[in-house]
Amino acid sequence: MLGKRVLYSLMLLLAVSIVACSSQFEKDARVVSREILCANSITEAEMCSTLSVLDSLITPEVFGRDFAMEIVLKIETDSICDASELNNRVKMLRKCITDKRGKSHSDLFVAGVQSYVEALPLDRKMRLYTKIASPEQLGAALRIDRYRSPGDSVRINSEVGVLKVIYSQAEYEAFLKHFNR
Repeated sequence: MLGKRVLYSLMLLLAVSIVACSSQFEKDARVVSREILCANSITEAEMCSTLSVLDSLITPEVFGRDFAMEIVLKIETDSICDASELNNRVKMLRKCITDKRGKSHSDLFVAGVQSYVEALPLDRKMRLYTKIASPEQLGAALRIDRYRSPGDSVRINSEVGVLKVIYSQAEYEAFLKHFNR
């Protein structure tokens, strides 16, 4: 009886050790996100390789939320952050996810990114948008939102109000030109 308990305990310890050792080769979503975002340059093959070490237990939504968190931190703390390069990396990442896991995983990743951004306080979210889109692009995007979702007029008006504070007079006029088109 005692021998079976010892044997069972040893087998359980061995199983836990194997899982622990195998997970040392896997990385959490924030670490993988930082590697993708902070590399001086990265090819699609390098990005797919970096993505391949992502902990396999992390869902695409969780990876998307963590990736969005790292993007927001980078944009808020890096004064020379290149929005077009970030957009390019996101496109490459989505392609890697689609190639590796399928379009449904890529869509879930995007849903995770969007859920993080939508949960940000309004002023922080609008500052993020002003760093990744021109006033003209943001004006057009909010105009489209206004027509697609007339019931969201209170939210859209709040966003426009925050932009009035963030933008310079010239930027705000460019935004309004495309918003009111």
